[in-house]
Amino acid sequence: MVPVDPPVSSDSDQTPHETAAERDPGPVRTELTSRADTRPAGPDRVTVYPVGASGDEKMATWLTVNADCVIEARWFR
Repeated sequence: MVPVDPPVSSDSDQTPHETAAERDPGPVRTELTSRADTRPAGPDRVTVYPVGASGDEKMATWLTVNADCVIEARWFR
């Protein structure tokens, strides 16, 4: 008996022999920038987001933390 490959659904962009590892080019490195906000009441905050991001992209990707949680990258090099 000849083995038969499983069918591929019409909404799939892969063949039965293709794996995620074969399609995935790997991690994408994005240059980031940050902005510090000093507040009269409450902790200072730092927001990190991709360089050149539009307003919508910033809303979808930003990360904001208290400034005292941020360590300069040079300490890890």
